[in-house]
Amino acid sequence: MSDVSSKDLRLGAAKYLCELIRCAFSEELVPGELPEGVKLSHVYAVAKHNSVESMAFYGLRKRDFSDDAELAAKWKSSVDTALFRQAYFDTEREGIIDEMEKEGLSYLPLKGIRLAALYPMPGMRSMADNDILYGIVEKDPSGGYRVSDDSVPEAQSRLSKIMTGRGYTLSEVSSNHDAYSKKPFYNFEMHRDLVPEHEYCFEYYRDPWKRAVAAEGHGYFFSSEDDYIYNIAHMYMHYNGGGCGVRHIADMLVVHDNMGDSLDMEYIGKELDKLGIREFHDKMYDFMKAVLLDGAELSAEQEELLLILTGCGTYGSRERLLENRLNDACRKGSKLSYIRQRLFPDKETIKRKYPKFYGKPYLMPVLFVYRGFRGIAFGGSRLWKEFKALLRHK
Repeated sequence: MSDVSSKDLRLGAAKYLCELIRCAFSEELVPGELPEGVKLSHVYAVAKHNSVESMAFYGLRKRDFSDDAELAAKWKSSVDTALFRQAYFDTEREGIIDEMEKEGLSYLPLKGIRLAALYPMPGMRSMADNDILYGIVEKDPSGGYRVSDDSVPEAQSRLSKIMTGRGYTLSEVSSNHDAYSKKPFYNFEMHRDLVPEHEYCFEYYRDPWKRAVAAEGHGYFFSSEDDYIYNIAHMYMHYNGGGCGVRHIADMLVVHDNMGDSLDMEYIGKELDKLGIREFHDKMYDFMKAVLLDGAELSAEQEELLLILTGCGTYGSRERLLENRLNDACRKGSKLSYIRQRLFPDKETIKRKYPKFYGKPYLMPVLFVYRGFRGIAFGGSRLWKEFKALLRHK
């Protein structure tokens, strides 16, 4: 986003980007005049940073920007790439699911898989990976479905057989998912649990299959309401961490466009209250209506939110993550508590980030030296930015 430097330019480009997305859904003609000082190249830079180039391009369909052939070609290429990736992901996912059926593995598609199908045009929503909840599922005597703990290793073994047989490499094993990747761009996050243990909503999603609805074979799905709740919960995880971009807001719009009248908002509200994110949802919903539905004039608070979202980009930023951590530490104590946590991480952090040191107190001095050396050797500039942020933070 180096093309967009000043706050006014960034805000102007972000507002125009939202107008493009709004017009892509409404089929209205996008306004002819760009905000003062803003070029289409600025808008494209913000769109790319938020992985909504394809979405925004559909809002440009009535605009002539042939005077910038290079930008036109680059933007059109983004659309073609998004469409290409979605088609190939869909085909590949069908093949994986067919093999999961044969192996007796249950599967429940999540997030982008469900959301992309709701967009008016194929390839309109970009996808970097596919998320699928999986396991060996059985009926729970108390109702719904469950996965027993002792079945998890067997499920992982069966999945590994499928994925390696299709040419995938196991690229990551985290506390809640196994990530498999294959050239040129395939990436599947296969979830054993919906969220990691350290996340605020882990208890709510401790037994995710309880909310599952059986489909054909070994397939399952969440109801529209539970799917929506999970997407909001996931958005909040990103927002409260490194931040989230405007694609999440577009996802809210497309869900309400497709299912608004049929969604049980009373149930959704009660569940969001249980998660403690009702206020967050309502703020984002009002923001979505203002920027993508009504095209309304934004309040000063909404303009600031727009800058935060578009600045964070699709997957968040280290700067936003640092700011959120500092704010959280100061709410709980002070800057000193943040520094202490950074120097001497708690057991949960060690378990998550340094599992080889977990449960071995005699190795803590080694971990302290290891983290210090690694931070200086590989993240010196990040540490310097963090130090300056600490000095600025009130």
